[in-house]
This record gives sequence, C-alpha cells and structure tokens, in this order.
Amino acid sequence: MAKDLTIIATSSGPRVQRVGVPGAPGHPGPRVAGPIQPRRLVKAKKSSNSSFFIVLLLLAAAGFAAYTYLNKLPVPPPPGPANPPKATPVPIVEPPVQSVDPETDAEPQTEPETHPKPVPNPVPDANGDAAADPEMEVTPEQTEPVLPKYDVAGFFARARKIMQEKAKPYLAEHDANLKANFDDFEKALKRQARKADTDKDVLESTLERRIEKWKETGFVIPKETDENLTEIPEVDATFAAYLEKEAAIVEAFQKSLSSLSSIYVQGMELQIGRLKTDNDVGAIKLIEKEIASTKESPEYFTGLMTGTSTEAAE
Repeated sequence: MAKDLTIIATSSGPRVQRVGVPGAPGHPGPRVAGPIQPRRLVKAKKSSNSSFFIVLLLLAAAGFAAYTYLNKLPVPPPPGPANPPKATPVPIVEPPVQSVDPETDAEPQTEPETHPKPVPNPVPDANGDAAADPEMEVTPEQTEPVLPKYDVAGFFARARKIMQEKAKPYLAEHDANLKANFDDFEKALKRQARKADTDKDVLESTLERRIEKWKETGFVIPKETDENLTEIPEVDATFAAYLEKEAAIVEAFQKSLSSLSSIYVQGMELQIGRLKTDNDVGAIKLIEKEIASTKESPEYFTGLMTGTSTEAAE
C-alpha cells in the first residue's frame, strides 16, 4: 500500500529537486532536476471529408444497381380471391317477333317440276299372272366355301383308325352282349312258334329264314314285327322285351366309349391349333363340325367306332 501511495505521489504534481549533500570527490553531485514539463496531449488528426463522400458514392451505386435488377424481374400477378364471385348472366332481350301472315307476307315459292320415272307394265307370264319386277327381287349373297389346304379327310381317317384300335375291347364286349341277347330272342320266338294253332312246320320254316337274315345285320333285333310272324303267340311282347334289353346294351356301350370320345375331341382341338398358324380357315371349319357332331350325339361317335355311321363328316 505504501508503494502505491509512493507511485501516486510521484505521478501527481511537479517534481521538486531535493537539496542533498555534495558528492564525494570524483563523483558528481546529485543532479538538479529542472522543472518537469507537463505532458502534451496528442490530438488525433481529423479524417478528411473525401473518405465520407467516397462511402456515400458507393452506397448510391449499390442502391442504383439493386433498383435496376429488381425492375428487370417479372412482376407476379396479384393473387385473386379464393372464391371468385359467380358471374351473373346478363339476360338477353330478344327483339319482338312480328307476326307474319303466310298469305300476304310470304314470298311465293315455286316448286321444281318433278317427272315421275316411267314404270314399265308387268309382262304376264304363260299362266296370265303378272311377272315380278326383277328390281324388286332380292337375291341373297352366295359366298363360295373356302377350300381347305390341309388334307382333312385323311386326317379323319387316321384319327378314327387310332380310336377304333382303342375301342376294340369295348366293341368285342358289345358284340358279345348283342349276340347273347339275340340268341335269347331267337329261342323265345321258336318256343312261342311251337304254341301256334296254325301249321307249325310252315311257321317255323318262315321264322328260320327271318332269323338268318337278321343275323346278317349284326345280331340286331328289327324295330318292327315281321308281318309273316303275326301268327306266333305273344310275338309283339317278345319283340318289345328284347328290344328293351338291346337298348340297355347299346347305352352301356356308349358310356364306355365316352372317355374315348373325349380323347378324340382333344385331338381335333390340337389340330385346329396347328392349322391356325397356317390360317387354314376351310380345314378349321370342317374339324369344328366334326367336334360338334361328336359332342352333340353319342350315337355319332358310336357309329364311327363300329363303322356304321352314315353321317361322318368328310
């Protein structure tokens, strides 16, 4: 603290030289301090006015550049209202329509003269009736059938032969059942013929000839009773009973062939797919007809397998 006070004392006020004792010989005495001059304050030089004007010029240039840039930008349109008011339609006032009298105001119009086309009188035919006008007759368009490029008949023959080979076991069983039924039918007729009241020898001889003829057709019972056998007692009932048994045998045979007919149809459809690449329209139509006949009539396919069908598509 004493040191601080000393520093304060020495720094404030003018310095006074103390009177001391002269120095020893060879040493100068203490210096006599002159009056301490007060420190001169250094005044800062004032900046020139030129720098101030330079700053103003720079600010003015920057403002002008910004103003020019902003003027070049497109001005966005003012935002419209969220829900613009609906325009009220202006009523259109039509001018009053003046009444026109068709007899006085209308201009006379002259229609062009039309001459009817002369119609020739119909020429009577040999019977005295008037012949029909040839222009009035409508003839239907006749389109020529498209000929197949593919050998459809050969394809049918090969396909049926393959299916007949597959159907042989069913055909053998079917033929055996028909023959057994026909044998029973033959025995029943002969037994009934021996009960007849007429000449039995003549009746039995006639019956024998008829039976041999029926066997030639594949042991198939005729649908109607032979008029030469009406003398046999209960002949109509015998025919009806064995015809019913024969129908059951045929129905069972057709059911057994249903799986084969499906295979036959699938083969036809595959062939149609091959012919579509060649655009053979004529061949495709014939095969489609064969498919429809097979699906619609089981008897048709049965006839194909037995060789007795007369409606096979060629």
